[in-house]
Parts: sequence; structure tokens; C-alpha cells
Amino acid sequence: MQNMRKRFSTSRGGWRPVTALVLGCTLAVPAGALAAERTPSSATRAPAAPGAAVATALKAGGTTLATPSGQVFHQTARPVSGLRTLDVARDSGVQLHVWRERQADGTERAFSAYTRGGSELLGRVQQEEYLIRLAEASFDPLARTAPLLGNALVADRDNTLSLVQFHGTPLPEYRETIENAGGKVLRFLSDHTYLVEMPSEVRARVTQLPAVRWVGDYHPEWRLEPVLRDALLGRAAALAPQRYSIMLGEGGAARQARVTALVERLGGKVDLVEPGGLRVEATLTQEQLASVARSNEVQFIDRWGGPGEVDMDIVRETGGANYVQGLKGWNGQGVRGEIFDTELRTTHREWPTTPIIHSTGTSSGSLHGTSCYSHNFASGVDPLAKGILPGGQGIFFLYSESTQFGGTKSRLAMNQELLNPNGPYRAVFQTSSVGSTLTTAYTTISAEVDDYLFKAPLLSTQSQSNNGTRNSRPQAWAKNIVSVGGIRHYNTQTRTDDRWSSGASIGPAADGRIKPDLAFYYDNVRGASGSSDSSYTEFSGTSSATPQTAGYFGLLHQMWHEGVWAGHGKKADVFTSRPKMATAKALMINGASKYNWLAGGANADIDRNKQGWGTSDVKRLYDRAAKTFVVDETDILAPLGSKTYSFTVASGEPELNVTMVYTDPMGTVGAARARINDLSLRVTAPNGTVYWGNNGLTAGNVSTSGGVSNKVDTVENVFLANPAAGTWTVTVLADEVVQDAHTATAAVDATYALVVSGVNLAAKAP
Repeated sequence: MQNMRKRFSTSRGGWRPVTALVLGCTLAVPAGALAAERTPSSATRAPAAPGAAVATALKAGGTTLATPSGQVFHQTARPVSGLRTLDVARDSGVQLHVWRERQADGTERAFSAYTRGGSELLGRVQQEEYLIRLAEASFDPLARTAPLLGNALVADRDNTLSLVQFHGTPLPEYRETIENAGGKVLRFLSDHTYLVEMPSEVRARVTQLPAVRWVGDYHPEWRLEPVLRDALLGRAAALAPQRYSIMLGEGGAARQARVTALVERLGGKVDLVEPGGLRVEATLTQEQLASVARSNEVQFIDRWGGPGEVDMDIVRETGGANYVQGLKGWNGQGVRGEIFDTELRTTHREWPTTPIIHSTGTSSGSLHGTSCYSHNFASGVDPLAKGILPGGQGIFFLYSESTQFGGTKSRLAMNQELLNPNGPYRAVFQTSSVGSTLTTAYTTISAEVDDYLFKAPLLSTQSQSNNGTRNSRPQAWAKNIVSVGGIRHYNTQTRTDDRWSSGASIGPAADGRIKPDLAFYYDNVRGASGSSDSSYTEFSGTSSATPQTAGYFGLLHQMWHEGVWAGHGKKADVFTSRPKMATAKALMINGASKYNWLAGGANADIDRNKQGWGTSDVKRLYDRAAKTFVVDETDILAPLGSKTYSFTVASGEPELNVTMVYTDPMGTVGAARARINDLSLRVTAPNGTVYWGNNGLTAGNVSTSGGVSNKVDTVENVFLANPAAGTWTVTVLADEVVQDAHTATAAVDATYALVVSGVNLAAKAP
């Protein structure tokens, strides 16, 4: 073992084994291949694990990569160069192998793979790009310098925020090693890159870690919304004093206090210290903004976007409410849901039960919320206005009392109260048809939504908005929320004349995620009005489509409680029985009715970016329940792990639909991708044909085979028509779990919801 820890200086046949430290590193590379990347330090070294990987040329052409014990982890027909083996942690036996393959056009692509003990491949081989993906620019830091638009917002000597990029997806050991060295991992960016807080002496040590590819400054320029950045660089008009949303790198009262002290010292005004601990809102001049952007507590700053803006008989028939009520008598009994909106006329004649008021007040002066409430809970005094859940119990919160819109209660605190099993609410959903100023970006507000839904998961729907473009509410760009678009139905029962017709806001998200998640009717939906106790209106917009969708989630929760899906529900009440947030979302998406825009006609403009995954349809869900398999976040995946399920599909089955949804920690604002962890869905046919999640589904309603795994969405689907009879396998792969998403265990791991419909449950293999 001592000999393995020596540093060799002599060349052996053009290969130079090098052992490095801290994480431990054994390299097998052609002489000179280290020129483009940092040579590891020769400081204290960990013992080498199973040894360096070996590349063997095949007689028939191509190359095999294997561990010294003979475990083959990759075969390729392309020439291989730069093979390196890095030991992940002392005595763990886990190694990271990186190499390059020359393509037919002469370019080279990077690859990586993890093995354990020299005998097991962890996860799968991954093609790498090694880009630092910022919202406004992407670059390989070893190929070019950081793209900066000016010198005024370059990091100075007091900066302690750095980007740390690894050679492979970061394992928990990487975070532990950085923090043992004295750093603090704050966020994940993308492409194996962490945002780390560390002083210069710690940065010097982290730079020498063998699994680290690059370390660089996180410049103030990258911490600002583009319009603010351009003004500070003199590329746009000067900024008037205004209110900003300041996202911290790490939550907590102490960090908030340091930011508020800085704001006050500069002469600015602190408008809000968000109780959730992640944001501060402050009114600043342009000069004050420039100073705050340099604070090491600050991860991102954008404009506040307040104080907030607002965006049924046919609905009941189309979505299946009449069907399940007629068949089973279910109309929302035991279901409790909250309407988060502008006002509620608490004495309207349509309310079968007195609304529960969650906020202090019930009116902000804008007639909007009563109609949203009506779509869910109206009893049907006017039959055309009957809600989807007339047997349910409505809850109301006045939106202007929340911190996102100038109030004092955080959305996190609201959700915690709604989910308290011993409290007065016990809600299973919340719906909002109000939001902050329109944007196409994933903002500090988007991140806050993802954060509170991650910490207090409550199925929540949010209006996309009514701009006819991708400009949408920042709340709708959150990953964990159900964003709802709108389709014009012209007050007819048939769907053949439905159109988008440039009404509702649309997707995709800035990072390419499929949004909205679902859609419903945009026009001419009868509902109660707040003008009087007996007034009604024809409510429209995504403000109407969103509570329609929420109402169907209420029915879904009742169906779950009643045991529609075998093995689930049947507890004391709807609240106690409820599925996980991601499971409810996966079920509704899996059973949604889709518009076939490829068929032409009126539906031709209702593509994926308009309808999302379709419109809620509890009739389809009910009718297909007997052949639907559900994983309710019960299976846990460690980094690089996977779980495979086998199913039998009967001859003549018309469709096989597979949906995987996972709840993700909040994204990093200013990064090019909002997702943090990356779980991937793979479906394999009896003949071995592979279908990856979402492949082909932006171009049509049926998945296409081949392609690669999805790297941006937290909702993945495989939809197949007339699937072949036989045994199908469904695999969920934890390709990148860089932040703990399952806090019930001490380990870094993640859970997911999985819905597979169109299978024979009696014949399902374990």
C-alpha cells in the first residue's frame, strides 16, 4: 500500500500513473494529457482504491474500458483518450472514471462513469459537456474565460462566493470533503457545479481536490436580473429607486440580519424580512443596489414584482365530475381546499357551508376570488354554476396578506397551517389565480414557491396568465406547482372546435421545461360573483381554468380516499388518506385528455406548449384505475441508484401511459436550469426498444424510441398507443442526486411518484 501512495516521476510506455490526495486519485493518462487540466497536489494522500481503469483495443475495432479486476463498464467503437481514474473517498472503493471519445467528425466528447470496488458500475455511463450554465451565458471554464459584459460587477478580493465544478455528478462525499476543508456548499448550479462559500485559503485547498475540475468566482454580474445588470453596467437606462427581492445563498435569520444591516447602513429601506428565511425585500437606489449585489450573503436580486395581479356545467361534464357523481355519488365530501385570491363574498347563496377564513380579511376590492371559489364549491342554486366540489369545504386566504404580495404571512407558514393534522384546516389542495409581474424567467419568487412546496408539500395549482405569449406569472414557472393554461371551448360540449387562439400564456419555461402542466377552459364559464349574494358572471381566463383544475384534484383526493387505486387510501378521512403531492400530480397528468394538434382543424394550435399534458379527466382515471399501478413516493433512490418494475401488457391494450414526477428542492436563480436533482424515466418494450421520458412528446402525443434521457423536467412521461403484448420494464434512474430530497432519512436520497396505466396488475412481476 505504501508503494501505491508514492508519486511516480518516470514515464512507462507513454503512460504516467499519478496518485493525488484528499479524495485520493489514481490517474492513467497518455503523457502530456494533463496539460489542459490541473495536475493534482502531492500533499497528504489517501490510499488508492482498486486501481486505475484500463482501456483495451479490440481486434474488431473499438475500445473496452474495464477496472483492473476485469469489470467492463463501457465499450465503444470510437477511439478513446485521456482515461483517468479518480478515487472518490478514502476506503470507499468508489472511483470516477473520465475519458474522451473521438467522433466521426473529428471532435471529441467527454464521458464519465462511477464504479465501486472494481466490480460494479454505479449508475450508467454519462456523456458530459462540462458547461457552466448561467441563465444568460454558458461556457466551458477550461476552454474560455468567464463571459463578463463589463468590469464594474467583477468579483473583488472580498468575494467569498465561488463556483466549483467536478469531473462527474457530485456525490455526497464531495460536499462532505468541501465542508471538511472549511467551505460551505450553498446551491447546485448545473453540470456538476456547486455554489460554495469559502475564503481564499479554503478555496486554495478545494482547488486541489482531485475530483474538482475548476474553481472560479461567482461574480456579482451573475447575481442580477439582466435588466438590473445592464443598468449597473451603463448598458441601459439608470434605475429609479424601487423595491427589490433579494435571495440569500442560504436561509436563516442571521444571514437576513446581515443583509438588512447592510441595507440600512447604505441608507436603503428594508420592506420585508421574509419569515421563511430565504429573502429580504428592500427599496434601493441604483448605487445601493450595486453595493448589495456584492454582499457575500446574496445569491440573486431581481425586481419585486408586487403587489400582485389577477389574471360550469360543461366543465363538470368534460372533466368527469358528473360521471363520478352519478356513478358513485362523489361530489367532494370530506375534501377541503383553499382558494388564495383577491376577495370572497362569504354570504353568497351558492355556499352550502360557511367558508373557513384563513386570513384576517376577505376583500382587497377586486371582484375575482368569489368566482374562483365558486368553480370549486358552488352548490348549484344556479345549475349552470355548480362547482366541482359542492360537497366539499372551502377555505379562503386573502392574497394581499401574504409576504409575496405585501403582507406579513409567508407562504411556507400558510402551508404548514393548512397541513397541520391538529389544526382547523386540514386542506388537500390550494389554488391561486393571482401572481406577481409577468416574466419568462425563473425568479426569486419562483424559487420561493419551489422551496415552500418542498418543505410543506400541498398540491397547488397556479394560473399561467393571459398574455398570449410566454410571459407568465413567476409562480407558474416553479417546478413543484401545477401550472394551468387555458383553452377556448366556446361554450360547447364538443372538443373539436376548441382553440388556444392567442389567449392564455404559454410555455415552455426558459430552461425548456414543459409548462403549463395542465390546462382547462379559458372562456364563458358560469360562476358566482362577489357583487351581491345572488350575482353571477361568465368568468374567463386562466383565472377560471386554474380553479377548475384544482376542483378536479379535489375529486382525485376523494377517489384516492375511497380506494379507487388498489392498496391506497381507506384511512380515517380524505386528509389522512391523501396521496403525496407528486403522486396526485402524476395521476392527473397520466389520465389527462389530450388534444391532438397534429390532426389539424380547430385544435391545430393546441400544442404541448399550450395544453401542457392535457385537461383533467377523472372519468378516465376511474375507468383505468383497475389497470393502474402507483408508487406513492415509497421507493427511495440513493445517488446513481435505480429501481426497475416489470409489468404485463395484455394483447389489445389501447394505450400504455407511464408518468414519473418528483418534488425537487428550489432551483438556483440565475442558473440556466431550474432543476437540482435529475431522476430519469426509461421504459423498455418486450423486444428491447427503449423509450426515454418526454422523448418525442413536444412534437406529438406518442413517445418516440431512442434519444437520450431528459435533463430538465421534473415531470417525465412515456405515452404509447397500441403497446405490444408482453413484459415491459419501467426504470427510474437517480442520475444526479446532489441535494437531499427525502429528509425522513439521514442519507442523501430522493423519492418519486410513479403511475403506470394500461397494465395487468394481477400479472405484475415484483
